[in-house]
Amino acid sequence: MKKIVIIYAGGTISSLKTKQGYREGNHFIDLMSELQKRNPLALIGIDLVNSYISFNGLSENINYKEWRKIGQKIKRAAQLRPDAIIITHGTDSMEQTARYLQQKYSSYLTNHRIKVILTGANQDINDVKTDAWNNLIFAVESVKKSDNNNDIQIAFHNRLIRADKAIKEPFNGREMNYISIEDPNYQKMILAARWRDDELIKRLTSKYKKLLTEK
Repeated sequence: MKKIVIIYAGGTISSLKTKQGYREGNHFIDLMSELQKRNPLALIGIDLVNSYISFNGLSENINYKEWRKIGQKIKRAAQLRPDAIIITHGTDSMEQTARYLQQKYSSYLTNHRIKVILTGANQDINDVKTDAWNNLIFAVESVKKSDNNNDIQIAFHNRLIRADKAIKEPFNGREMNYISIEDPNYQKMILAARWRDDELIKRLTSKYKKLLTEK
């Protein structure tokens, strides 16, 4: 059995929609209990020893104060000697939180032989297309397959990425995704984004030159 502690740190995965369609935080959803109800097999081989609430807002509002609170919860969780800590988090600032924790707690976690995995969702759990459950299951499965590499990682859309290598894919205006800077596809996306920027600059330059000439 792999021992896990959950730290809830807000974000879309823990948010609910208002009647107007806006996401709002500042409430608590026991995601692991909900996961077990929906998929009883998801936690086989897992001993969920405890859970903590560190932050319950949206991740665009997270700051150093909240990061320190997450760090305090990690130290509290470490006293239970888990194999891993899963942190549910918002997608807007997940990689920033992961890097902060890696910088501040990497040695501490290595000494305690604890892996930390952050995960989240693009759609809240009431959305019929939510990715919350698949991401949570992937995070749990990543713990089950865990080796002795005690590190801080992001588990998202079937990708497990080290905190210092994780970066958002170019934002498409609808949802977030993450990729490793070591992934060959990352360089292709960067080149494609630069080409689009260059083309836009050329079109705007041509347009305004024409307007200035007409004047």
